[in-house]
Amino acid sequence: MDFTFFTDQGKASFYLYGPKNDYYRLAMAKGGETLCDDDKAVEFTAVEKGTGAVIYKVEFVGFDMAKKAEQDRIGKILEEKIALRDPKALDDFARTYRDSPHAVTAAKKSQALKEELAWESARGADSKDSLQAFLTLFPHSVFRLQAQKRLDELKTSEKVAEMKKKAEEDAKAKAAEEARKKAEDAKAKAEEEKARKALANAYASAKTQDSVEAYEKFLAVYPDSPDAPAARARIELLREENLWNRGKNDEKIMAEYMRQYPKGRHAEEAAKYLEELKSQTGDTLRVRYSAKQPSLDGNDSDPAWAEARILKIPMQDGNGTIEIKAINNGSDIYMLAKWPDKSKNTSYRPWIRNEKRFKASEEVDDAFSVALYMGKNPSNSCMMNGEEQEMDIWLWRSFWSELSGYAADKKLKISRSPMPESNAFTGRSGGSIHLQNKPDAGKAAWELFVPIASTATQDIIPSYVKAQPSGSAADVKAVGAYRNGAWTVEFSRKMNTGNLDDAQLKAGAKVTASFASYDHSEKENHAYTKLITLDIEGK
Repeated sequence: MDFTFFTDQGKASFYLYGPKNDYYRLAMAKGGETLCDDDKAVEFTAVEKGTGAVIYKVEFVGFDMAKKAEQDRIGKILEEKIALRDPKALDDFARTYRDSPHAVTAAKKSQALKEELAWESARGADSKDSLQAFLTLFPHSVFRLQAQKRLDELKTSEKVAEMKKKAEEDAKAKAAEEARKKAEDAKAKAEEEKARKALANAYASAKTQDSVEAYEKFLAVYPDSPDAPAARARIELLREENLWNRGKNDEKIMAEYMRQYPKGRHAEEAAKYLEELKSQTGDTLRVRYSAKQPSLDGNDSDPAWAEARILKIPMQDGNGTIEIKAINNGSDIYMLAKWPDKSKNTSYRPWIRNEKRFKASEEVDDAFSVALYMGKNPSNSCMMNGEEQEMDIWLWRSFWSELSGYAADKKLKISRSPMPESNAFTGRSGGSIHLQNKPDAGKAAWELFVPIASTATQDIIPSYVKAQPSGSAADVKAVGAYRNGAWTVEFSRKMNTGNLDDAQLKAGAKVTASFASYDHSEKENHAYTKLITLDIEGK
């Protein structure tokens, strides 16, 4: 049976609403307990009757005791909820027992617990945000002072940390700046050292080359270097020396030296040279002494030739002029000849295929010869005069030169009387002239080569091949080069070979000589010079 339970505040009576005639036992179920222990504890008075229901006034007997018991029971429930430390459970309790005095306690306990739990959470997080959120939510909390103190500590600590971090960042930035500056200084120092070494190397290189061009190149790159004044001074000195060396064999250049350097280092000697050059005849070639020796490469720019005199000798047939230079170092003589030639010819009687055989062609190369007179000197250099002559011949042929680097060394005799292995010619004044052209003893630096047509694949084959020279035939080395419409040939030989078939030379001697050039020809088809005298100077 269900009843509705009413109460009047401040009265010890309740009103029950339930079915008619069902008042013999009234009870209220609450947590499995009965509100009244027995019927004697209450009195029922019908207050109002309605359709299907009666409102009874229930007067409790011993109401205070029952009320206390009920409050004790609710208090125990509250204690259990408090022990749970769950604000929600306390809030639920307060709602459930909102008319009980314990509801207020539960609400207060819930609020206090919420504050305590929030503080524990904020303290556990131990951050500015968590502590600030706690103070915002509970501005009057009992933990406010602790929270504010810890918040201030964190702010101070954070500020200290920020200051420390800034100090560290500043220190890092300072260290980085110092490192950068140090690196820049090191780089600048390295570049400065590199530039210094480059400058030193450049000047050392210029000093090693010791030429006007080398020093000018140095000054073009380092015009303001500490070595620039010395370089300019050296240039001026080299220009003077170059002009001086060039002028030793040229009257005009020596005169120019005197004009440019009237008080130069060689002024006194230049005046003497100039006088010698002006008074020198065209019949003597001074073979100057020089410790230097030229490289045999057909190049007259070798520094050794700067010390030699130039003798220009016109060809007897009017076919140009030969320039002759000669120096000696006490043991060897070096001679340079330069003459014009319209074409370069370097093929000497090559083999030409003729069906099943090879035939020697008539083509010959360019050549040049030096004649050193060994016996009585003739009246002139023409062999057809018929005068008795004996000559040491150095014959350079361009083909042999390119092949071996040697000249043919021969002994040439001319006589009115027949001689073994000689050829007869008619002299200019009539009568027979006998000419004996005999190679020096030993083996030449080339030898004849005869090809076999059936095994050769070329149509044109050289007639000579390189060989190993020996004996007196290997005395004279010669190399030529053709450039700018002229041949330049350099010869070298021992002054005294010790061979009977050679003209022996020595310092202080005067040797008669003549020269001949062969333009794509040989034998009698040549241009020749007058007789000259080689004046061999000593050390």
